[in-house]
Amino acid sequence: MNNKILEICKVTKVYKTNSIIRKITNKNSNGIVLENVNFSLEKGKIYGLIGRNGSGKSTLIKIIAGLSNATQGKIRIFGEDDEENLRQARKAIGFLVEEPALHFGMTAKENMQLFQKIKGISDNSSIDEILKMVNLHDCNKKKVRNFSLGMKQRLGVALALIGNPEILILDEPMNSIDPYGVVEIRNILKKICSERNITMLVTEHDLNNLYLLATDYIIIDKGHIKDEITLEQLKEKCKQHILLHTDEPERMACILEDVLKTTNYRVMPDKSIRLYDYIDDVKLLARTFLDKKILVTNLSCECATLEDYFLSVVRRA
Repeated sequence: MNNKILEICKVTKVYKTNSIIRKITNKNSNGIVLENVNFSLEKGKIYGLIGRNGSGKSTLIKIIAGLSNATQGKIRIFGEDDEENLRQARKAIGFLVEEPALHFGMTAKENMQLFQKIKGISDNSSIDEILKMVNLHDCNKKKVRNFSLGMKQRLGVALALIGNPEILILDEPMNSIDPYGVVEIRNILKKICSERNITMLVTEHDLNNLYLLATDYIIIDKGHIKDEITLEQLKEKCKQHILLHTDEPERMACILEDVLKTTNYRVMPDKSIRLYDYIDDVKLLARTFLDKKILVTNLSCECATLEDYFLSVVRRA
């Protein structure tokens, strides 16, 4: 059974603009914003889309939303890829892109009712349930103009849930929110994914927040997908280790294997060594290197982050 509910198939986007406009908009010299992009989303997972400004994230979201057309390639939603069926399939996608379009003189419920009318939905029975899900059910009389930024973002999530979508695409849902509000939105999104089995594609500049939210990560840079990795794989790559630097990495590796009896280490491209044993016995490690007269210029306990991993992927690319 194919569990892929959204597929991006060899998508390329080229803007035919003059050199001055390309320079202003950070597009490369050929006007190529996306080139041969391939990835897919599976049901019930939260995907973090990671990339620098100008990497192609926004263009990709616009193509998924139908606001822009791919120059080449196609997208497939629920297995559909022709234009007529795609228009219908997009009705099952909820979007929160940048700041939500809210009417400040209305209450949260009135905003929801208005948005349902715009979408052609006459049944209002799910509004109270959605507002409760995003912790806005007790704001019946409060106008949106008096909402905090976090409350406005939660209302934006609620609007994206109208119509019972199977996919949510959220662009910076935790942007500029205070720490308490960030935790609240993060927990709400996890709960929505768990209880409704909704697939999410989330962009977020704060990678620590994304690390605590997503189950999978897609790294994009200069219009190319550079890596796809699950949370479990990321934890393995970023697990706690002892970082060792020496002018004699080959000899140090021999000491680790012959004297300390471990092969649980990695020699990195910069010739540093990541040792995953002896985390709780650093003194023995230091004493062994001293006895063997090997100069250690760094010996520290480290734990890489999603941010570290993202930077390493981009630099390697």
